[in-house]
Amino acid sequence: LVASGTGHAYLQGDFENTYCWRTISGDQLREVCPEEIKMIWIEPPPSTVKADDDFDTKYQLRVSTTLNVVGYPQVSHANLHACPVNMGQCIPQADTELITTSAEKKMNFTAIENNFYVADIQDNFKLPVGSFNIIAHTRFYVGNGTSNSMEGATRYDVAIGRPIESQQTQDYLGETIELFIVALAGIDYLYFIFLLGLLVVNWNASFVRDNIRWLTICNIFGGIIFTTVVFFKNLYMTDVTCQLFVSFAAVGWTFLFTPLFIKAMFFHLFSPKRNKDVDEHKGAALKAREHQRKAMTAGAIMGLMIAIDVIVLSIWLSNYPPYIDETQQEEYRDRCHYSSEASIFAGFMFAIKACVVALALITALAAKSDGHHKMALTRIRHAIIVIAIAVCIVLIVELAFRDDKEFVFLIRSLAILVSTVCGTMWLYQEWQERRMLSRVAENAANLYQLEDTMKSINSMEPSISESYEQDKKEMASMKVFNELFSSSIIRGYLYRQSLETFDTESVEFCSAVIEFRHDPTLTRAQTIMDTFIFNNGDKCVNISSSVRSKTEQRFEELLNQNGHKTIEAQKEADREERKDDAEAHRFIIYTNKVKPVFHKTTAEFDKKLLKLFDAAFMETRRLVYLNNWRPFRESDYGVAAAAWFEWLEYMTDYSLEEKTWVAEDILRRIRADQKTSKFENKGDTNIGERARTGFMRASQANLGSRHSSKSSRIPGVDSRSMRQTNSKREPQSFRGLSSMSDRQSQPSMASQAVLAGQFARAVKAVESSGSEKV
Repeated sequence: LVASGTGHAYLQGDFENTYCWRTISGDQLREVCPEEIKMIWIEPPPSTVKADDDFDTKYQLRVSTTLNVVGYPQVSHANLHACPVNMGQCIPQADTELITTSAEKKMNFTAIENNFYVADIQDNFKLPVGSFNIIAHTRFYVGNGTSNSMEGATRYDVAIGRPIESQQTQDYLGETIELFIVALAGIDYLYFIFLLGLLVVNWNASFVRDNIRWLTICNIFGGIIFTTVVFFKNLYMTDVTCQLFVSFAAVGWTFLFTPLFIKAMFFHLFSPKRNKDVDEHKGAALKAREHQRKAMTAGAIMGLMIAIDVIVLSIWLSNYPPYIDETQQEEYRDRCHYSSEASIFAGFMFAIKACVVALALITALAAKSDGHHKMALTRIRHAIIVIAIAVCIVLIVELAFRDDKEFVFLIRSLAILVSTVCGTMWLYQEWQERRMLSRVAENAANLYQLEDTMKSINSMEPSISESYEQDKKEMASMKVFNELFSSSIIRGYLYRQSLETFDTESVEFCSAVIEFRHDPTLTRAQTIMDTFIFNNGDKCVNISSSVRSKTEQRFEELLNQNGHKTIEAQKEADREERKDDAEAHRFIIYTNKVKPVFHKTTAEFDKKLLKLFDAAFMETRRLVYLNNWRPFRESDYGVAAAAWFEWLEYMTDYSLEEKTWVAEDILRRIRADQKTSKFENKGDTNIGERARTGFMRASQANLGSRHSSKSSRIPGVDSRSMRQTNSKREPQSFRGLSSMSDRQSQPSMASQAVLAGQFARAVKAVESSGSEKV
């Protein structure tokens, strides 16, 4: 039906005339109404209505006074008929369940205007969802001649029509599924508020500075903008929301995803390097320049992506804006329409975004990193993969379930929300990783039975803090540090961090003293003195002059007591041993190997030798705590150390035998790594020695064989007394590594001896075969 003036025809494409059905003696004739009969719409029904919503309409019947209208009431029938457009012509006589009708009305003509009887009919109507032809139908009778009798009268059925579209009753965000998405979006916004607060609180933290602050802000605000898309791309859209959807989707995606792409690129453009031979000032300048280059690279890529969005969107939306087709006959109005020119801009924009996603995915998967840098790569890689999967799912659902509007809306909205959360989750994860070492320290404080192992702590107490509570807190923190510092994991990563600040001597000295305590000899004492204690040493530590002089004096006394020849002989034996190891080109684990003793010592001499560096060690360890511990906890190295501690927690509930299996397997893997050159140890000539001594000590400590080994090295001291002495001076952390359940159910000494023998035989078999088959 096509509108034409105030009246509308509805049959055979004739929209100009009013139709009449004239019935005489049972015979019916359809014709265009004569001039004496007219119907017009006074208040026509709207072209579009809401399904099941009432609407009012008013129409008028006009009959010439020259016609003899008979009967009472004069208008014997008046109502509305609505026929679905697909059923064909809509006529008053049609009677099927597909037709919707209003209640019948009867009335007389109410006025005479210009020689026409006039009757105005007011009606109220509602329709189900669909497209209809609606007709206003009236009926009256014309008598034969001047007779007022109904006998022989002609019945006239008169109708006019109009098209009407009845749409699903719908409001903006009025569906239940839309309200569900809005609730999830609200949770998303709370999450972003938390991230912004986290960023402000940790504004000066190293992990915020290293990630380029403005790039992190772009990522978070991109998540906020992209989340807002669900408020515009919904089941009820208008011209305005179509344009807002395009703008927010393009800009939000750029700000959310481009920082992830940039971070993935950094793993290729700025691979971590260790500058061991660079002086302090030059190394700091190199680090600053690298950070500046990262910021400039990020700014160039980000600026390019923003420029593309601004140019394309400004041309697109100003000249070819998307719109909603008001005539579309669909249950939901959720699809924007684009002109051919707008489709070109949309395709170009989508192609740019898709290329960036594909390139970021390839870059993230191809990037490689080791150590603590691998954690950062894993975070970015997971974020990019999740977003890429979400994009693919949305494309599949949009194409495969195009007619299921609610399902498409749900999946698309969930994909948007998941992308925004996962695309910014890396910041929260990095913050959590920075707190890992603090959690390890808290666990250590609860697990270890902390005692004042450092007597000098009491003397330091007044200088640490002015407040008693702060002082107490600082003392507890220092005790935890002392326990953790005994771990080679902590000292190893502390050493790596100190390489960047060029103050490695304190950590190296403490590590050397701890190694010395496990095998105290005058040879090792001489090496430590020459390197760290004497003023002309290569890595002279920063200790007080009184402690330095006392240490030198005690060493001189021990040297005079034991003699210089012993040192020279032991040095020669060590050189031969290292030569044998170099020829073997592999790690050698000494389970119960006894080194030759060149001079008999006494228990008193051994005790003095063992405590030679105690004062210097405690003072240097304190310096490490004051200068390195706090920045270490917030650094990537602290995160890596904490990750190892969390990994080691898995061993807590396993038996001693099972832990021995793990130790043997780790040993095998390290040998395999060394053979395939996976250890990048070209610049570190001491790695083999450190690994050898470390694994020797670990295996002997776990199996209880270290005590017998040491007792054989120092004559005059039996193994039982030596075990008691060692248990008193052994760092608390070694004793705390076992779980409480392990302490309650330790294997017997006989079982430990059997396990030690099995492990020793396995190691010897590997040593003799040189393979990994054992």
